[in-house]
Amino acid sequence: MTYSTDGKAFKHVDSFSEVPAGSGDRLFMDTIPPSHTDGVIELLRRGVEVYYLRRLTLIEKMRREHKLPKSARGDIKALMSI
Repeated sequence: MTYSTDGKAFKHVDSFSEVPAGSGDRLFMDTIPPSHTDGVIELLRRGVEVYYLRRLTLIEKMRREHKLPKSARGDIKALMSI
């Protein structure tokens, strides 16, 4: 799993519980694997706003509009621009 706090510095973690997010922070994701549901619920309990994008075609559209590569970093920047 890859995350960014500013759209520039990217970090990798193995579970949602390792993402350093707290009350008032926002997390944008394109998928919630069933095996990580408990981690997402824990983020919600910590007060993190979790946004799940159901229309994945929007990521592709944002990548094209912002000329972003098809990569984890490009997807994160696309999610942040929606």
